[in-house]
Formats: sequence, C-alpha cells, structure tokens
Amino acid sequence: MAAVRSHGRKVLRMKATDYIAERLSESGVRCVFGYQGGNIAHMIDSISRRKDMVFVSTYNEQGASFAACGYALEAESIGVAVASSGPGAINLISGIANAYYDSIPCIFITGNVSTPSMKENDTIRQKAFQENDIVSMVSKVTKYAHLVKDADELRYCLEKALYLASKGRPGPVLLDVPYDVQKAERNFHEVPGFQAEFVDMSVSDKDIIKVISAMTQAKRPLMVVGGGAQKERTRKQIKTLLGKWNIPVVSTLRGLDVVDHEERSFIGFGGAYGNRAANFALRYADVILVLGSRLDERFLYTRDKANFEQKTVIHVDVDVYELKHILPHEYAINASVDAFLSQLHDRRLPELDCDEWHGTLHNWKQEYPAVTEEWSFARAARALTQDAAPDTVVTMDIGLNQMSIAQGVALKKNMHCYTSAGHGAMGCSLPLAIGAAFANREKPVSCFVGDGALHMNIQELLMLAKNNLPVHVILNNNQCLGMIRDFQAKTFHSYFSATVEEWEGIDYKQIARAYHLRYYKVSNDEELEIVKQLLQKQEPCFIELVFPNTADTYPRLGADMFQQLPLLSDSEWKQLERKALGLANT
Repeated sequence: MAAVRSHGRKVLRMKATDYIAERLSESGVRCVFGYQGGNIAHMIDSISRRKDMVFVSTYNEQGASFAACGYALEAESIGVAVASSGPGAINLISGIANAYYDSIPCIFITGNVSTPSMKENDTIRQKAFQENDIVSMVSKVTKYAHLVKDADELRYCLEKALYLASKGRPGPVLLDVPYDVQKAERNFHEVPGFQAEFVDMSVSDKDIIKVISAMTQAKRPLMVVGGGAQKERTRKQIKTLLGKWNIPVVSTLRGLDVVDHEERSFIGFGGAYGNRAANFALRYADVILVLGSRLDERFLYTRDKANFEQKTVIHVDVDVYELKHILPHEYAINASVDAFLSQLHDRRLPELDCDEWHGTLHNWKQEYPAVTEEWSFARAARALTQDAAPDTVVTMDIGLNQMSIAQGVALKKNMHCYTSAGHGAMGCSLPLAIGAAFANREKPVSCFVGDGALHMNIQELLMLAKNNLPVHVILNNNQCLGMIRDFQAKTFHSYFSATVEEWEGIDYKQIARAYHLRYYKVSNDEELEIVKQLLQKQEPCFIELVFPNTADTYPRLGADMFQQLPLLSDSEWKQLERKALGLANT
C-alpha cells in the first residue's frame, strides 16, 4: 500500500489484491480456503499478510470449495475460496455448484493469465498456458460471474459480488481476476462502486391474515422446514411460533437441524428416503405451512403429487421463481422466512389445538420407527448423536450414508447438520466439516462419510491433525457403494459392477495412521458404547463402523406412499387412514 498527496489530501493507492482482502475482512470473512498457484499468488499473499484473516491451504481445490461452503453455513457469513487458473479454477466447480443448489453465500476468486496474453476470440482454444474461460463454465451455477479485465472496475464488481452472495436467495459468485489486474494499484475509493436497488420483501397484511385464518381452520396442520429456515435467528422464531401453534413439524434434508429432535413437535425427515411417520404426516395433513423449501422431487415424491394438490399449501420462499413451480397453490408468499415470521409474530396469534393429531403421529413414530434394534447405519447415527456434545456439528456425505444418517440422527437444540442436498456431491462431508471447524474451533464436528465418498477427498484428512481440528471422522464402511448396489440388485438381477469388489479389503487403520489420527473400529452396539465418549473430546479421530455389504436403507418410497418399503398390508393402511382422518378411534 502506498500513500500519495493529491490537492492537499491523502489518497491511498492499494494493490488490487490488498483491496480485495480488505473488503472481505470488512464483510466479516475471517478465513479463506484455497490452493497455491502462480496466477493466484498475489491474492493469497495479500490474505496471508492480514492479522485479522487466515489463509487455509487445503490439498485440492475441490476441498477448498466445499470447506468454504461449510464455513459459510456455520459462521452464517460469506465463505471464500481461491484457486489459480486452468485446472485449479475448474477443480472449484463442484463446490460452486453445491453452493448454488443449496443456497450458500460464497465468493470464489480465481486467478487467470495476464490480459495481454488472453485470446482475442474463440477461434482458438487458448493462447496462454492454463488460460480458460471459467466465467462461462460456471455461469449456470452462480448468481454472478465476471472476468475483471480492468482494475478500475474491480470495486464495482467486488461490491456487486458481496451484495449478491448474501441478498435474496443466497448463493455463489465468482470473480476471475487476471494476473496483471491483481498487481495493479489504484485509489479504489475514487473509482465507481455498486449501488443496489431496494427490493421490498415485506409480506402484505392481507397475506398474513389469510395464513392465520387457514391455520386456525386446519384440522391436521403441519409445518415443513427447509434450508431457508436454517439460520439461528430463524430457528428461534420457529421455536417461538411452535410455542403458540403446537403443530407437528417435518423437515427436508436441508432443514434437518431447524427444530430440536427432542421436541414433541418434531416428527421426522420426509421424502423419498424419509421417516415413515413424517411421510404419513405429509400425506394426511390438510394445511401445510412450508418455510424455506422449494419442495423438490425427492421430498414430494412427485409421482404421488396429486395427493398434495388436494391440500392447502402455504409456501414461503425468498425465491419467487420456485413458488408454484412444482405445486400450484393459492398461498405463495415471496419473502424470507425470517421476514415472514417477524410479521406473523407482530400479530396476536390464536392457539391451535393439535393434541389428537400429535397423538396420531407419535403413535405412528412408535409403531414404525426409523431406527430398529438391528445393527445399522441409522442405529449407529442415533446412538452417536444422542450422546454427542450439545453443540456438535454433524456433516453427512451422499448415498446410502446420507439417507441412513438422516433417518437416524438425533439433533439437539444447538446442533447443526450440513450436507450436499441439492447437488448431491460425493466427498463433500470431510471438507464441509473442515470449513465448519474453522468457523468455530470450540465445537466438535461429527463427520459421517461412506467408504466410497471418503476416497473422493481423502487427502483432506491431513488437515485434521495438522490444524488440531475437533473433527471426528465416522466412516460407514459397508465395503460397497450401497445405494448403487441396491439399484443393481433390483435392475440388473444382482449383477454388481464397480460397486463391491473395488471397496473390499481396505485397511483403514493404516490410512488413519498415515494421517496421524487415532483409530477405533466398531462392529456392534457394545463396541459403539466404548467410543461414544470420544465424541466429547476436542481432538480429531477416525472411527470405522463396519456393516455387511447387504445393508439396505429402509423405509424407502416406491411409486407412491403405499409402495414405501417395507410394504404394509391393505388392512394396515385402512386402519391408519381412519385414524388420520378421524373416522374411527381405533
């Protein structure tokens, strides 16, 4: 940074990367993830020199991109990851897509070759070594992506990126900054900045009155909570609302941690692999208040969509394009969940009598539990989260692991849960855990990961011991790709290709030792009891849970609710329906 005099006043000239680092810091960013490279070296140098920020070097750019997502979720701030040009930038894309589909506020900064070295048009593939058009590549999975060709536009682009990442439906933005632009010096306070237009996201009094009226008239009301309700302030508002409206709650995958699972209101996780009681509630509710979910296909099991079209659905979402996209409904409210609940709480809300409806749902929970007495993924997840520290962060990877953990996990009031829900990226849970741990070093993190997913970003295990992160890696080892194996069993008459043999015989004790982690192996409930105490400790470890490669995920939806596995008899369904609709007492 250099200071010069102009007309008697002090004007600060700064290197572009120093300016970026300063603005990120002013926006509350305390941690930046990335991997070093020639065309991003100035950016990393500027970040590393600041006393109020830390640069965290992961071992692959994909790891950095998911760590930025984990940091953003846990810190409720903007996550940042940087990468060099060419393959470095391209390695970020899966994490960028994850931030896009799960609405996570992130800024991704890539380096590129100097502007004089860039190709003039698309008639050639590249002019300079590792030149690529990362902006075009990510344009469909970002809210804003821009190549900053001139330092004079940097302030505008950066301010726009910071604004768009957090406002409305949050999501990722990308700035591609060529090498010569990174080094350029300017007085950035004198170049044009970004001015955001005011957008009124308040809810009309008419809509609030309609919502209260619909909920008051409901016989079997239900609340659905999604990722748009995941912020701490919003969680508290929902808890307050449940104190007035004692209505049952079903969560989506992203909203799994919004309501304390020990609360009477919480019924479970709904959808294609959801808890049976939660799916019963979705089917038989007459009025559904949806907070911060786009109601995707896996949640609604779209082939049974006609069932939902017969209900009153009150849909609150910050993204106007998602409203009425999947389900036609009268009560479409374009607002953040926080804003909607704030205005709702300004009203005098009547109490709702849901005791009988609650009783029916809790009977279903007991009669058709998600966790059985058998040794299973879900059972292990229930045991390990029930006895975990009360502020534990849980991360889940994809596939059989994700759905089993979601069914079994027991999340208490201050516990958070993160996964790749919309994008479904294998290998996400470990870097998500690392990002969350850097956001809050005091919280233990339980990282549930399948044996297939672990190998996607296994190199990031070194981050745990190196930084003494309180991350407990819990490997669900069924020695196969469980969900694909199940698909192959049904579709290809149990001809398994690239799902079983490839994952057998791996010595995870040696892997843990190579990454300087304490190792524990668990094959049954008795051994599980021994390792529970480890989850209370603020030190990294590696726990291998061993299951047979024939383990399935139940309950699982078939073509509709009536095909959910394991199947119920016609008489069982009729009895359940009579209870739900109040046609009989037994």
